Amino acid sequence: MTNTARGLVLRLLRDAGPMPRAELARRTGLSATTMTKVVAQLIADGCLAEGPTATPRVGRPATDVALLPEAFWVVGAHSGAGGVRLGLRDLLGRSRGGAVPACGPLAEEIPKLVAASGVDPARVLGVGVTAPDGRVAERLAVPLGPGAVTGHDACAMALAEARYGCRARDLVHVHVDGDVSAGAVLDGRPFRPADLGHLRVTEDGPRCCCGGTGCLAAVLSEPALSARLPVRAAPGQDVPPVRAAPGQDVPPVRAAPDQDVPAGRVVPDRDLMAAVAADPVLGAEVAGWLATALAAAVALLRPERITLGGMLARAPEDLLDRVRAALGERTREPVPLGRCGLGPDPGVAGAAALALDRFFYGQD
Repeated sequence: MTNTARGLVLRLLRDAGPMPRAELARRTGLSATTMTKVVAQLIADGCLAEGPTATPRVGRPATDVALLPEAFWVVGAHSGAGGVRLGLRDLLGRSRGGAVPACGPLAEEIPKLVAASGVDPARVLGVGVTAPDGRVAERLAVPLGPGAVTGHDACAMALAEARYGCRARDLVHVHVDGDVSAGAVLDGRPFRPADLGHLRVTEDGPRCCCGGTGCLAAVLSEPALSARLPVRAAPGQDVPPVRAAPGQDVPPVRAAPDQDVPAGRVVPDRDLMAAVAADPVLGAEVAGWLATALAAAVALLRPERITLGGMLARAPEDLLDRVRAALGERTREPVPLGRCGLGPDPGVAGAAALALDRFFYGQD
């Protein structure tokens, strides 16, 4: 039995669900003899089980082979604007107990997470570590040794969406918060980070940190949108600062009663996107900017689906409808566009997806 044969069986059961051995052999192209050996070994390893089929069939009762999702686990660790968060995920990418903040080095925090979960540490296969900057992820993972795999967070989120979310074989995922990042999965395999944030989407836009003007990141990031919308504060309330440049905060401003706080302040994502949607001019601009960038990605990568994460995942549906309409005007064929479906910790889900591919399903 080869690792290739093992991976073929595991990936098919992950993607298609339980099925008889004969169907497994037909769909993987493996011989009946090889299939018997592979399934027997995976059952002995505790990964699979056989039982009566749940699908009605004519004739003799069939026996299905099924993946046991909680046979093994991985840890996902994501470093983002709010710090590092950790979570356990099973073989189908499902969370156990939610994600928690890491208050110390990963080598110390991961054993605590596993102990608190009640999972046997011998059943934890490895750790995935992601960050917006891959070098940060690599530094975090150094103490973990060969039991860790690292990656760019947007690419990992795209992988998690493709494997455990919308389950598309060709997908582009766009994540927007303090910056704009994107990742893709093409023909079922992760693609390198897509620098969608530095596509020029408007002729008269502001200067971007990359030196260009009118980049998507310069007009669509959280600070950029906040700067276009005054925030009404309660009397005497401090409005949180935004990050003006790397390492530099804009000082907080105390607002007088019913006074509009000057542009450039951050509000919660959901409120910010609701305000964008309610502004007819800015809402139309945002839809057009995003659709222009997405149309370029569609032309180059031809995804079957686009997912939006970060603050875009919390945008009102009418704003997403405007993005869909604008994208339809810029592409030959319609491409389904929807919200990220990875739950409250998509970064952790993405990191875990990397670990599952590397340490269980045999995909690098």
